[in-house]
Amino acid sequence: MKSTIIPLHTWLPDTHGEAHYSTCMLLAGILLKMTAYGLVLINMEFFPHAHSIFSHWLIIVGTMQIIYTASTSSGKRYFKK
Repeated sequence: MKSTIIPLHTWLPDTHGEAHYSTCMLLAGILLKMTAYGLVLINMEFFPHAHSIFSHWLIIVGTMQIIYTASTSSGKRYFKK
């Protein structure tokens, strides 16, 4: 899974740390965003009623991930990773 969901993103820092800068830009800028967008789009297409029920929870979890990532990134020494 190429998404940055908190319990499933353990592969991501190592990949960014070992990859070339142009690969990191492609990975972070295109793949990760498109995967999350694709998951939401498929959810909306196949399960519209469930999406209308759980969309508020998706917003809350997304906001929590942004806050968690912002709070832990200040302690990092190797910024590429």
